[in-house]
Amino acid sequence: MIHEFANEKLTVAVKSLGAELTSIQSKDGFEYLWQGSENSWKGQSPILFPIIGGLENDRYILDGQEYEMASHGFARKKEWVLLENTNGGANSLVFELTSDEETLRQYPFDFRFLLSYILEGSTLSAIYSIENLSTGEMPFSVGGHPGFRCPLEDGCSFEDYRLRFNQKENTVRYLKEEKLLSGETKAFKLPDGILNLNHKTFKRGALIFQNFASESITLEKSTGGRSVKLDFPGFTHLGLWTFPAAPQPYICIEPWYGMDSTTGEKTDQNLRTKSGMQLLPPRGQFKSEFKITVEQMTEFTLKSGKTLNYRNLQKGDENRLTAFNKALSEKSRSLFLPHAYDNKTLTKVITRGESGDDAAFIALDGERVAAYWFLWWFNTDFPVLGIGILDEFHGLGLGSQLMNHLINLAREAGCKAIELTTALDNKPGQALYEKMGFISLGQVDNTSGDGKITKEWHMYYPIEPGVIPPPRVHDFPV
Repeated sequence: MIHEFANEKLTVAVKSLGAELTSIQSKDGFEYLWQGSENSWKGQSPILFPIIGGLENDRYILDGQEYEMASHGFARKKEWVLLENTNGGANSLVFELTSDEETLRQYPFDFRFLLSYILEGSTLSAIYSIENLSTGEMPFSVGGHPGFRCPLEDGCSFEDYRLRFNQKENTVRYLKEEKLLSGETKAFKLPDGILNLNHKTFKRGALIFQNFASESITLEKSTGGRSVKLDFPGFTHLGLWTFPAAPQPYICIEPWYGMDSTTGEKTDQNLRTKSGMQLLPPRGQFKSEFKITVEQMTEFTLKSGKTLNYRNLQKGDENRLTAFNKALSEKSRSLFLPHAYDNKTLTKVITRGESGDDAAFIALDGERVAAYWFLWWFNTDFPVLGIGILDEFHGLGLGSQLMNHLINLAREAGCKAIELTTALDNKPGQALYEKMGFISLGQVDNTSGDGKITKEWHMYYPIEPGVIPPPRVHDFPV
């Protein structure tokens, strides 16, 4: 049976068989989740429990007795019970799986597994709660296996996309041979955190990691557009997979507690000593969660009819920003020099944006930056606005769209007002700001990106009626 729930951003569907996600669809009708294929992988987002991957000969030993269990365990093939909505709203579903005669034949433990799906904005959380109802210690593994469409846009290919890890990676990949790990490893380094997708990367099966730095991965194009981000803090293992033998347009990003057995490894034949197993004491409870956040197509349409995709500023954009600054005319650069453009400064700028201290964006014309805009000190009551646009895009209605974007963002975040400073001779800018509702507070000293202090107009946009920003030093946060 299929169960649906929705909010103002997304509609989500889950089937009772396996409590498996079957759809994550935006309000414009776009489907982000892989829909399965008879020619490749039929699944969409199975729950892996109580093992991850395969066992040698599909068997394991526990307390001197042999048991049989198929790859990834039995949870994905069991009917789960939909409980009454414990969250009290229409934006969540809670499923329950408990031990029974069938599970006890494969896995001699009594347990209760609650899986909650909670939808908030454009983010879907999958929350695991596992309780050991047995009298002895319970070994188990658990994990997700969500598959996402790739490409996420018509006219693009799998190879147009990349996986952006939120940290640099210098680890090893555990190699597979058929269903199991071979015992071999291979160095895996991502000095910029970027893995460009290619089906050939998966010719030895899934990319499996145990020691990794990242807690999130984003499926995206470097030029922007739709994307999917998976947050998985605390998970001990990670799998990345697509089916290379019959290349299909999907990629799985799989956060795990545990991994496949290794061929011939005796410790992996015993469930208590198998790699990655969690050990839950009697009456103990285990909790964990991962989150899926989708970004819908984000673009601005200019008066000329041309469209520009935009996205958050991110690691790897340093060279793009440097090129953007150099492409500005001397006049435009004198009006928009928010900070220096050396690598050290740009790394700090991007880090602040990724941490949420600032909200920073770029609009892309192909691979080049057409506009760069931000709200500095975004996590305060009075963030500071900045907008820079390449000269060739002036007069096309882009500036007002960027300002509306930042105003709406600040309003949604609960900010009280937005501040900005602008050059005394920037008459077109002042006119636009006043048209948008900004109010002048007179002249202030402002420090530009080259360290020079000049007199500029200080203006603010009141979000909360009657609020005026308090005096501040006008400089840059990096």
